[in-house]
Formats: sequence, structure tokens, C-alpha cells
Amino acid sequence: MVESTTGAEETKARLRELAEQQLKAEEETLARLRELGEQQIRAEEEALARLKGEREQRRMIGGRTWEEETLTRLQNAREQERRLEAEMARLADYRKALERSLELDRQMRGIRGDGGSLLDPESLKRKSIRNALFEIAAANDGLVIAASATQILLDAGVATDREHIRGLIYSTIYHNKKYFKKERAGHYRVASYPG
Repeated sequence: MVESTTGAEETKARLRELAEQQLKAEEETLARLRELGEQQIRAEEEALARLKGEREQRRMIGGRTWEEETLTRLQNAREQERRLEAEMARLADYRKALERSLELDRQMRGIRGDGGSLLDPESLKRKSIRNALFEIAAANDGLVIAASATQILLDAGVATDREHIRGLIYSTIYHNKKYFKKERAGHYRVASYPG
């Protein structure tokens, strides 16, 4: 009988141990389920917050997402770039047409360019405005075109201000009337050179 009591006690102890293990496993399972539930709740709260943020962002930019808005802006920038390139090409053609027109006008009037190809800018820099105008006229068949002379003297480095050079040219021509005769606005022919 002692053996049967010991066997029954062992069985009871084993059942108690199994019951404790089962309770422990259930507690661990409950704790894990609780943790997973909390993670699920956090994930859902984050998703809701993200959706609220996107909804607010859509409301702020007219019902579109940031990516949609950025793509629209990129397309607009590309279209504007294409328009500007077309405008630049049109302006380049216009500039070329003006240059051709100016060259034809010079050819018709017998003017050889602006005189710049025959003149050394450094030599003009060391001369008075009057003598520089005489050199420009000599290179251009005795004709001084004020606009061309202004550019030549500007290139020579006589001064850096176009208006200042223009004033010097007209003042020099005005004070040397016996040498320069006006043909038309901005065009003066050298009547005689100084002795």
C-alpha cells in the first residue's frame, strides 16, 4: 500500500506540476497577447495619425498629396523652360536679322564696318578724344558714327561709362566744328584734318 500511496502522490505532484506549467504558459500567452494587442493599438494609432496628417496636407494643398503637387510643379517648370528656350531661339534669330540689316545698311552707304578692325584700341587709349575721333574717321572713310565711336572708345578703355564717352564725343565734335560737319543725326564727316 505504501507503493500505491507513493504512486498516487507522485501522480498528484505530477498533475500539480503540469497544472502550474499550464498556468504559467497561459500567463505567458496572455502577457504576449496583451503585448501584441498594445503593439496593434500603437500601429493603428500611428496609421490614423498619418492619415490625419495626409488629410490635413491634402486640405492645405488643394486635395493633392505632396508628391502629386511636386510632380505638377515639375511639369510646370519643364513647360516654362521649353517656352523660354523657344523665346531665346526667337530672340537669337531677331538679333541675327538685326545684324544682317545693319551690315546691309553699311554696305549700301559704303561704310566699312565700325572701323574697329582697322584700329588698335591701345593706341586710342593714349590719345585725346579729338585725335581718337580723327583716327576712327580715317579708318571709316572720313565718317564718324557716334554710336560706333562710343563702342570703340568703350572697348579701348577710355572710360567705363557709355554715357560719359558719348558726352565726350559730342562735346569734342561741338567744340571742333571746323573739323567735323554733321551729315545726319549721329553721323559726322571730317571736313579737314588739323594742320
